[in-house]
Amino acid sequence: MELDEFLFNKSISYLGRYPATKKKLATHLEKKIKSKRYSYKYKVSDEELRDAIEQVIERLVELKILNEKHYLESLFNYYCRSMFSINKMKNKFYVQGFEKNDVDEFLSNAIFENPDLEFDLLVNFVKKKKLRIDDELNFRKKLFQAGFNNENIGKYLKS
Repeated sequence: MELDEFLFNKSISYLGRYPATKKKLATHLEKKIKSKRYSYKYKVSDEELRDAIEQVIERLVELKILNEKHYLESLFNYYCRSMFSINKMKNKFYVQGFEKNDVDEFLSNAIFENPDLEFDLLVNFVKKKKLRIDDELNFRKKLFQAGFNNENIGKYLKS
């Protein structure tokens, strides 16, 4: 089996089980080729391997098998249901391997559509965690730890 075909099949197999970003998929494929099981079979330089992985990823994007925008949107909806703050979402997106520009653009569009998004997330977070305002310092501390900003915390305390 040729390297391109092998990488494509491994990509399809991986994407069938897990959603992934381009970066995450590239890392997975690189680890797969360098593993003991396949390293003797496919002896290629790092540069050749990167080129082959890039070609496979481009092919997956053309076939619309790999779509980071849909993955980003589904993760965003999941994180909203989980009541993550915008800052915490950003960090999670970066860890997942999304590009900074894509994340910033997506979040700015989401905030443009719903300017009170983070405040709504904060209100839902407080309700779900059943936080009390009795001890304001402790209340603020918990919200800061969850990644909410001071402006929205102050707005919540005033209401």
